[in-house]
Amino acid sequence: MKKLLIASVAPFVLVASAAQADERIITHYRTAYGQKLVCHDIWGANYSNCSRVTLAEVKKIDEFAEDTCRHGGEVIPHAQTGDAAILNYQCVNGRMTRDPYLNAFDAEGYQSAQWKQVR
Repeated sequence: MKKLLIASVAPFVLVASAAQADERIITHYRTAYGQKLVCHDIWGANYSNCSRVTLAEVKKIDEFAEDTCRHGGEVIPHAQTGDAAILNYQCVNGRMTRDPYLNAFDAEGYQSAQWKQVR
């Protein structure tokens, strides 16, 4: 008999079979835009491609990154950006630059390229 590991974290339901638990793969589900979506993640990894990063959080990260650049930093550390690192933060001539938010995240703050429609 297969055992299921189930944990509920709003708005996610995390499900992994016993075999998946060995591989540390976690499956996240959510409903958006009238569709059921799924994203696979590695449990315990330093980076979650299924996590949510809101625009409000990115604005706070922007402030820290801008301060880092203004004070001579050349690189914005992952410790400051977290999962928003996908926005490719950089310091250019003492100013912070990054890719546009909607290039990486959907309107709800999830990495749109990682979430696929459930078939």
